[in-house]
This record gives sequence, C-alpha cells and structure tokens, in this order.
Amino acid sequence: VATLKGAQWCARPDETGQDRLLWLLTELEGVEYARFRPQPLELARELGGHLARLDGALREFAHPQLERELKWDLCKAEWIADHLREITDVARRALLQEVLHDYRALQPSLRAERQSPIHNDVNDYNVLVAADANGSPRITGLLDFGDLTTGPVVAEIAIAAAYVALDRDDPMQAIAALKPKVDVVAIAPCTENMPGGGATKPGDVVTAMNGRTIEVINTDAEGRLVLA
Repeated sequence: VATLKGAQWCARPDETGQDRLLWLLTELEGVEYARFRPQPLELARELGGHLARLDGALREFAHPQLERELKWDLCKAEWIADHLREITDVARRALLQEVLHDYRALQPSLRAERQSPIHNDVNDYNVLVAADANGSPRITGLLDFGDLTTGPVVAEIAIAAAYVALDRDDPMQAIAALKPKVDVVAIAPCTENMPGGGATKPGDVVTAMNGRTIEVINTDAEGRLVLA
C-alpha cells in the first residue's frame, strides 16, 4: 500500500532515534488448500477457472527474468543428469536414470507446446481458500510467484492437477473438475501380490505330484496346497 506521497515505503525513527523502514501490505484471507477441509470438487473447478484467467492475463507479460536459468523449468530438467552420482543407492539411482531417459524422449514434445509465462508452482500450499458469508468455500488467492517463468502452458494445469488429485478416492474426478483442455490418461501401476513373474496367482491350475489338478482361488492357501 503506497504512502500518502505515493511511495512504496518510508523511513521513520524508532524510540531510540534510529531510522526504520516501514511498508504496509494487504492480507489475503484464507488458509492453504492443503489444510482446508473439506475439499469439494467445486474448489477444483474454481481453481481451474482462476488458472485460465491467470494465464490469460500473463500472456502479454514480459520481463528479462522470465528466461533465467531455473531448476523448476520443466523444459530444462536434464540438469539433474550431472547430479545422479550423488545418489549412492544403486537401485534408486537406476530408477532416476530411467526417469531421465523417459524425460529426454518427452522433452521435444514438451518444448513444442505453446510457451507463455506461467505461475509454474500451483501446489496445494500456494492456493488460499476461505469460506464465504454462506459458508461455501472459495479460492481467495494464489501465493509464491517466485517460480514464474516462460514454459509450456499445459504444465500449469498438469501441476495443479497433480495436487488436487492428492488423497482423493477418485483422483481422475478431481482432475476432471479442473476442466483441462487436454486429454488426461491415467496409468495405474497396479500389480498382483506376486514376488515374481512366475509366481502362482488366482486362476492358475497346478498339478500335484500324485497327478491331481488344483485350481488356485486364494494365494493365501499355501498350506492347503502342501497338504494336498
């Protein structure tokens, strides 16, 4: 808030006579989305609208720092390659190498997307929510523009989607509430309770040493199979 003379700050002496810098800030009402309960789907829909308006407003924004080197620039994430040696756990390092390999394959497509200034970090702690006079939750503000950069616009909604889906019984429903103008594919890395590719699973038929065939309908039945 500017002073009466239009300045962004002013200096005033304290009780000892030493000058102190003073400035006045406004306050945004609300708490972080991550701590707000409940989180109805209407909040996700409202957030999607806010992001659309925000990115529309930023479309013509220009500043030299938009092109700065930024660790969170999703189009330049290959910098991590020089630091993989810091991961001493062999299995974890191999996992990251696979992720990096997949990222490099995706990188050209990511850079081909429409580029524009984006907030770039709409996580659930950077969104403020409060109840209105009727007790209905509403988005009251977005915080932390420190990661603002020129990037693929699709990344804006993708980052927000990753957070609104957290702790949801139906994460795809929450993502759909954002109304992204792109197709969203959910890949669920589900697996049966198997220690290996050759493990017994429900539906298998095994043959005992006496020639009897047994259909496995419960993988907790090891003892019964041995007795059979």
